[in-house]
Amino acid sequence: MQSITIPTKGITFSYLDSGVPANPASAETFIVIHGHSFNANVWQKVMAQAPSHGARIIAINRRNYPGSTEYDRSEAETFANGTLIDRVALMKEEGAILDLMVDGLVRKLGLSSVNVLGWSMGNAFLMSMIAAIVSLPAAAAQRLQAAVKTFIMWDAPITALGFEGYEYNTPLYDESIPSEARGFAFVKWVSSYFVHDLASPARDITQLKVFDADLSRPPTIEKMGEQIMAVASFVESAVGDVPIVSDGFQPAIAEIRRAALFTPAVAACWPQSRVTYLWNSSSCWNVVWATWTIEAEAKAAAGKGMPLAFKVLEGGNHMAHWDLPDKTMAAFVGSVKA
Repeated sequence: MQSITIPTKGITFSYLDSGVPANPASAETFIVIHGHSFNANVWQKVMAQAPSHGARIIAINRRNYPGSTEYDRSEAETFANGTLIDRVALMKEEGAILDLMVDGLVRKLGLSSVNVLGWSMGNAFLMSMIAAIVSLPAAAAQRLQAAVKTFIMWDAPITALGFEGYEYNTPLYDESIPSEARGFAFVKWVSSYFVHDLASPARDITQLKVFDADLSRPPTIEKMGEQIMAVASFVESAVGDVPIVSDGFQPAIAEIRRAALFTPAVAACWPQSRVTYLWNSSSCWNVVWATWTIEAEAKAAAGKGMPLAFKVLEGGNHMAHWDLPDKTMAAFVGSVKA
């Protein structure tokens, strides 16, 4: 595990690096941001495939995860109980810090261009990075404008995007499951495979399987065995991630989403960058529903904001980087092609 520190913020991030590819001049570099409860080790299988795809993956541990700076007491209180204004400000500050981290890696590693990918709940932070460009020091902003090619929003659940009022919950909130068993039930559910009705143009939520997983394909967690201990950081996720996906935090994430994706002033600050929205067809319902909802919002925006393209990874569940690492790596590379 390596690390990088942002001196102006006093923040350190640990990271894994798949290494310089054989042909670095033509390689695609991906700086990847993990989701809720899973640390940078969750990328190891797809990182092993990077060289064969002429790519490089740098997997960051977000704050409060192993080797990265913890949140202080004030930040933790804002995550847990802050006002809307304070929570939006905190997320934009987190986005700015991550932007400066990318800028630091570009300079430290001599990278000519990079792509930044958020997985699952990590998309709340990815959107914060996009939105925070307007508050960065001019020199850092200019370097990022030149370096960042594509932002990839990968398999975002609806709770990472700030949409309220959806009908179904997840095992984390299922009162029929004992509270002490909900964590494992959630991980089993989120790593399952689902066969949704994706053919109907109606795009109604009733087309989606909520808890009825495809029993012919075992959940990823059942194949991980003891490796789950290396890739999961359940305790570390409690300070920031748990509040972010709560109902009370969604209005703050909604403001971040609108600023990041559909605000012309922000898009103007990323003149050479675009957003690719990649989703997995066998993922859980709240990922598919989130995709449909974002697509509808993008259509209504009629081109206002960041350039936004949609791509699908057929047959992948929410843990495709573990179960289908080669196919996932190919999808990442395909996501940055025009």
